[in-house]
Amino acid sequence: MKTMKSLSFMHYFILFGALIDNVIFCRKEFSPNVQYNSPHPNASFNYSYINLKHLKGYKLDVAPLATYSVSSRSLCVKECVKTKGDCKSINTRQVANKLECEILGTDIYKSRNNIVPANDSIHSLISNGCLKNPCKKSEVCFPNYADNTYQCLFSTFAFESGDVYLTTPEEDYCLEPETKSCDFVDNTTLVYRTTSKHCNQKYAVFNYDLLSRKLIHKCSKKEVCGQSLLGNGAPLVLNSSCTDQQKDGRFLRTLYNSIQFHAFCLSPTSSIPLNDGPKVMALRSNTGGCAIQESKLLMHPSPAQKKVKISMFYYYATSIARANAYPNYPQSPDYIGYADHFDMGRNFRDGYFARLQAYFIAPQSGLYRFVIACDDAGDLYISNNKTDEVNKQKIAYQTNYVDYNAWDWRIGQESDPIALESGEVYYLEGLLLEFGGGEHFQVGVHLPDGTSLLPITNEYLQRFV
Repeated sequence: MKTMKSLSFMHYFILFGALIDNVIFCRKEFSPNVQYNSPHPNASFNYSYINLKHLKGYKLDVAPLATYSVSSRSLCVKECVKTKGDCKSINTRQVANKLECEILGTDIYKSRNNIVPANDSIHSLISNGCLKNPCKKSEVCFPNYADNTYQCLFSTFAFESGDVYLTTPEEDYCLEPETKSCDFVDNTTLVYRTTSKHCNQKYAVFNYDLLSRKLIHKCSKKEVCGQSLLGNGAPLVLNSSCTDQQKDGRFLRTLYNSIQFHAFCLSPTSSIPLNDGPKVMALRSNTGGCAIQESKLLMHPSPAQKKVKISMFYYYATSIARANAYPNYPQSPDYIGYADHFDMGRNFRDGYFARLQAYFIAPQSGLYRFVIACDDAGDLYISNNKTDEVNKQKIAYQTNYVDYNAWDWRIGQESDPIALESGEVYYLEGLLLEFGGGEHFQVGVHLPDGTSLLPITNEYLQRFV
């Protein structure tokens, strides 16, 4: 994009807490490029900031998340920072004696066809690694603002919200319908294709819905399902809808960033390295599961929301007390991953324990009952606010396993009623003990109005980083 060379730099630094109304302009760039509500190292308040670059004479022509009339650009930037990550860029333009401020939920990378000349406007984007043009000419760069990284993808196809490619970890292979088209009959299989020869057409694009956890082939609008009675080795197919026999396809992004379909990982019907054309099959594995390389499929760009932090400790703890006494706990986990819902997925490895942490946003005022479903054993804790992890209280437990989605098997799975206030954020923590075989850890809740969230889904959790 030629306009990238004309970017000028300005940094907006916004303090919250004791100095919530202050906006400080700096010429110095802070690292990382974004920071939301973090403790200040030299003061007793939390702070947030974003690094911005500016495209003068341009705007991103998309529907804004919100529009404000403000007296200065700093106030517009403040509204962007207050979204804590939902705002990806802003448009500003002078209207009479005010500044029109548009808060945008996308950027020039995901909506690159929408950047247009506008003499009276300035488009401001968050500083990121893609500005250094790190990718090959055949690739497109997509920034990840949360952890200051980026991804180089192999297609120039314009992405919209929820659009993903499905690839192997090294992005050597992608998934496409066997027909290499958008027009095909039901029960068409998905196959692996080499990215060097394929994967740059619109029929390689899927759409993933975080809430329904459905995976849709975008241009055909067909769902990705398991063929017939889903079982070990069943291929994935594209259908107008998934039948009951196909278990109404649900896809979960695991703590390893890989895709899991019910209890199954996704794997090719032939060994690695692949040739063009092997089918995608559902593979059950209790000895590594979705952690092993052959059973990994990733979504790009990742839709990961980092709502539940999962810290794994590769130590065989036979009790919660032994886990708490482990010298590396909690400061030095062997692996850290994230989940989008309070459901870590299934079947990763044997002989470990894990700590799961999340911020629950209470949607109503009243009495809540939390519930867990885990394998093999585990505890659930809650704190009376977001920041007080030290004084958490145990509210539910299991001393033996239950099946996945089995919410009422054992005494102790469900908490006593707990009074929470609408809009408040509460710290939740789970501790899982995995002895051998399969494993999982899920947290659900029964709301005051009788609604049950089993498990707690993305929209009721605040980003945990």
